[in-house]
Amino acid sequence: MVKMQWSLLVFIVMGQCSSIGGQLYDYHFIGEKKTWKEAQEYCRKNHTDLATVSNQTDMQRLLNSTTAQYPAGAWIGLQRDWRWSRPGVEYNKSKWFPGQPNNFNNQKNCVWVKDDTWDDASCTEKHKCICYDDKQKTFSFSSSEMNWTEAQSNCRKTHTDLISGVKQLEDFKTQRRKEAEPFWIGLFRKSYWSWSDGSSFSFRSWDKDKQNPEKTCAMTTINGKWSSDDCNKTRPFFCYKDACLALSSIAAVSSLLSGQCSSIGGQLCDYHFIGEKKTWKEAQEYCRKNHTDLATVSNQAGMKSLLGSTTAQFRAGAWIGLQRDWRWSRPGVEFNESKWFAGQPNNLKNRENCVWMKDDTWDDASCNERHKCICYDDKQKTFSVSSSEMTWTKAQRYCRKTHTDLISGVKQLEDFKTQRRKEAEPFWIGLFRKSYWSWSDGSSFSFRSWDQDKQYPEKTCAMTTINGNWSSDDCDEKKTFFCYNDSVILINQSMIWEDALYYCRDHHGDLVSITNLDDQLGQRAKIASTPKLLAGTALHLHSGLLVLGQWPKRQSHYKNWALPSLGRATQHVWSHGREGLRSKDRPDATQV
Repeated sequence: MVKMQWSLLVFIVMGQCSSIGGQLYDYHFIGEKKTWKEAQEYCRKNHTDLATVSNQTDMQRLLNSTTAQYPAGAWIGLQRDWRWSRPGVEYNKSKWFPGQPNNFNNQKNCVWVKDDTWDDASCTEKHKCICYDDKQKTFSFSSSEMNWTEAQSNCRKTHTDLISGVKQLEDFKTQRRKEAEPFWIGLFRKSYWSWSDGSSFSFRSWDKDKQNPEKTCAMTTINGKWSSDDCNKTRPFFCYKDACLALSSIAAVSSLLSGQCSSIGGQLCDYHFIGEKKTWKEAQEYCRKNHTDLATVSNQAGMKSLLGSTTAQFRAGAWIGLQRDWRWSRPGVEFNESKWFAGQPNNLKNRENCVWMKDDTWDDASCNERHKCICYDDKQKTFSVSSSEMTWTKAQRYCRKTHTDLISGVKQLEDFKTQRRKEAEPFWIGLFRKSYWSWSDGSSFSFRSWDQDKQYPEKTCAMTTINGNWSSDDCDEKKTFFCYNDSVILINQSMIWEDALYYCRDHHGDLVSITNLDDQLGQRAKIASTPKLLAGTALHLHSGLLVLGQWPKRQSHYKNWALPSLGRATQHVWSHGREGLRSKDRPDATQV
């Protein structure tokens, strides 16, 4: 038998469906009125999640899924959510000033506290901040004023993080008198809309002028147009049930399958320093081929673990897996070739996130510029140029409504070139760049460790210095880099629980024990206790940490059974305990 490693085998059928045609989402209209958060909880308990819409076909199917009337609108799964700087701290309570947050001028995405009450503010304002030190269990004020990003970086460098969560704020209040001036706290809001299930679909169907900046949850009207509203209003809503097997997307599954590291302590990643110099893209390919991906860092402990993984010097910096990547409007089209004008893209004033084409060459531009656009119709295999000028977002909406999408991918552009003469004016194409940083492996961790003033708008790949501070650089520069290994292996065959038990014992060590859902492996495995994880595909998680695997003679009393009860099972003990689960007591629910 190979060296003992404890493994987890779970059975799973879920994930993000293909967006081609949109047929794999099963939408359900729920007429009972709930707040957005209550609707999300209901959908996750009874279906998969609040409705995600990947394209116009999906939108039409959602509307056709019910004959009910909902003149005041129905919630879907799109939201701009508040979150705490420290990973793992949930935003579930608030202490806003009356009339706040109001997101004035759509620019107030950070929060300060004064006299124990909160107000949203522009992240570029300068205030002192409150840091929290997890080791000392103490709070500290900064001596100087700084913007919110600088405050976060300062706290993470000198302590643990900005003060995060109502519990820490309550503890702080008992130790200090009320303060007469505002201080940054760790609460912030993403400046972009995101789907409840973690999907990255860029499709939007906003009604004209119906994105109210102070209202951060999305609803659809009966005609398929979306608007934003107060998340605490009660409305009917749409859930979806996933009808396909996939290995990406829904946040919890994605963190298992794509190798996202645990955000609790950061110890579930095995970092590897690669001394050979490569571009960011070459480094990504190398890591995905030989390890899991370019390094993802979930918190300060993970950063220390990464730096401690090598004694090598990398004075010019080393790539990590953070990037602001270009993507095509049409889902599934990969960005791998480009035809930029000389000196482009330059992201002038950090506002050029969309792309136009002129004479078969590209330039980045503000998405608010107005140009004609090139649409592609997948059914007719034809291209069409709009007659009027519009912003990029309106161009995308127009093409999706009247054709299939904005022209996307070098192949379509080459085909268009053979059918049309060179154009003397610029036209929008389907290439755009996210305005935020994202991890190569799809992780949603908000942890950042930027060096002061080292985010250069025209440089879109991140590197770390030897002291753990990050800066952005040209992705085509060649640097050393960090990969990470994760512990996910897909066993692409079905088996009953007993066969899975013997498979694990023959090839690894045993099925894993979970003492509680608060330990690190428990966090990554907790989706196994949800009703979504039915018989289907087996996943092995074998981690080098596995303190869990060091109790071969000890029983755990932790249980977390799904309801209803597990059929004929009369005795449940961990497989590497003294007794094991006998075949005749095997839960029917594990039968594939």
